[in-house]
Amino acid sequence: MKALKQFIASLIRKSYDVFARVAPITADRSRTLVYRGCHKVRDMRCKIPPSCIREHPAVLVDVTQTEILDVGTGIQRVVRSLLAELTRRDNNVLPVREADGKLLFRDGDYAVPILPGDKLLLLDSSWSYHHEFKNIIACAHAQGAQVYATVYDLFPIRYPQMFDSRWFSDTFRAWHNLVLQEADAVLCISKTTADSVETYYRQQRFSRKSPLLLYDFPMGAELKKVRGNIREGLRSFVQQATTFLMVGTVEPRKGHATAMKAFVKLLRKGKVQLLILGRNGWKNKEFYNFLQTNENLQNHVLWIKDATDAELCWAYDNTDALIAASKDEGFGLPLIEAARFGLPIICSDIPIFREVTQGHADYFKAMDADSLAACISSWLREEKHPDSRKIHIYTWQEAAKEILDIMDGKVEPYRVLE
Repeated sequence: MKALKQFIASLIRKSYDVFARVAPITADRSRTLVYRGCHKVRDMRCKIPPSCIREHPAVLVDVTQTEILDVGTGIQRVVRSLLAELTRRDNNVLPVREADGKLLFRDGDYAVPILPGDKLLLLDSSWSYHHEFKNIIACAHAQGAQVYATVYDLFPIRYPQMFDSRWFSDTFRAWHNLVLQEADAVLCISKTTADSVETYYRQQRFSRKSPLLLYDFPMGAELKKVRGNIREGLRSFVQQATTFLMVGTVEPRKGHATAMKAFVKLLRKGKVQLLILGRNGWKNKEFYNFLQTNENLQNHVLWIKDATDAELCWAYDNTDALIAASKDEGFGLPLIEAARFGLPIICSDIPIFREVTQGHADYFKAMDADSLAACISSWLREEKHPDSRKIHIYTWQEAAKEILDIMDGKVEPYRVLE
């Protein structure tokens, strides 16, 4: 059932992306009708208990996009993990979703009145709802509530050429311009992301009624060892030779094409393998060309697009090192997941990876195949490697506590932007 839901949601998303390039307004309206119809069907089976009637201020957590499409990875995984811990720590945390410019309880078609003292946390990737949330934010401020927005990265703004939808980049920019202009505070998932937000903020010269408070909070990571069936092709592949692992959606920013070029060089000197776990993204022509035109490479690269959690854990536990070849990242969760398994890390020498790995990794020049090939060759010659187990790993409980402390005024801002 979950796979069917994901397939249908993916089909809707792809159709919408194509339609939005030609008629964005009509596409917006059509998609909204489809999603709200799905919500109506689901809501017919739900009832909100009387205890959910609000009389006191609360933390309202937006989960609009995750309710529509939860693929179990990326931002959706963060939203689910943080929401679970936020509600566990505070009984006054309520998940909400947007509908017709209003906030509804996540579990039913009941409007949520905004009360004085409320704190609205825009945690989800609800970027295409920026028109609706502009009114919601204005309403929140009019009622004496505060608005906090989470920023995961600014890549569609900084690297629009790496995304296949100009509409998406424009929508992403509109959302982030809105929150930087109107939110009371922005919570970033790393100091590197916060620095990027500060740079963009000053470039845009936003005019605000009051300073914007800029915070960072630690991302949690609690990938537990999940047991389950491991496809035989995966087992037999990893057992053949020294195997390097890449985890994440295959798209230009992640550097898979760079890894392909590096492995073409490495295969001339010895037998190494690359295991890729991640769904197919966009603009992967260069990546496909390497796989399709190099038969030797095909025999030493295995790409699994639908790996289960059990297979992901097994890969972290049985491969020889993780390769993170990104041009840039908001955080880089696979590095932390690898560290939990004690898997050595080879990664791009970019600020966010330095921040996350704290020096306990091998580094190469980002998007440089020669540098990556040289780094792997050196890694293969060495008997000892930086110990990823020394990386400090935060839990989702710690991340949730930091967010609540920020909203309670217990944490000093990382930056105050005038």
